Amino acid sequence: MVGLIAVILARVANIWIGMGDLDMMLTYAIIVIFVGFTAYDIQKIKRNMTQIHNQNSLAIVSALSLYLNFINLFIALLRLFGDRR
Repeated sequence: MVGLIAVILARVANIWIGMGDLDMMLTYAIIVIFVGFTAYDIQKIKRNMTQIHNQNSLAIVSALSLYLNFINLFIALLRLFGDRR
């Protein structure tokens, strides 16, 4: 979580600095962070599904968490592989 906050602050600082190489490094860092978040969330879901009896609310929260991870990962991949015209 600290890494994500650091990347967000660096991206905001890069708005005024305007370094293209720093932007690409931050994109790589975001990809690594959200792949880690996705793996963590999947392990958390697997662990919690066997322990909690009210699985309907847990399933909704877990699906939302994974959805946000995938959306942010997709946006970072678009930024990485997208055409910069």
